[in-house]
Amino acid sequence: MRKIDRNKFKPLTSSEWQALSDEWEHSELTQLKFCKLKNLPLKTFTNQRQKVLQEKKKAQNQFLPAHINFKAKAVELPATQSVVLKLPNGICLQIALNTDKAWLRNVFELLGITPC
Repeated sequence: MRKIDRNKFKPLTSSEWQALSDEWEHSELTQLKFCKLKNLPLKTFTNQRQKVLQEKKKAQNQFLPAHINFKAKAVELPATQSVVLKLPNGICLQIALNTDKAWLRNVFELLGITPC
């Protein structure tokens, strides 16, 4: 465990806070003991950890980019066909092509997915 030297302290980057948060999660120490070992103010650590957790949650709710290459001419698909969306959190949605957009928007909001 690397101890933070408060005399030479410079603000930590978000990736450094992420590493400290991960280290604490695997340490089996209380936050107070961990902060004492690292020479960190407890309040600063808890505030930065909340930011790290919010960023993780935000990243999990992001759509991954989809790239579709059609080599053939555009084809009209019957309304009975559907597409399957696999979300980063493991949820799979099978959506009929004629699904109402407003209803679909509500479903995404309930899943905590923000629109692009």
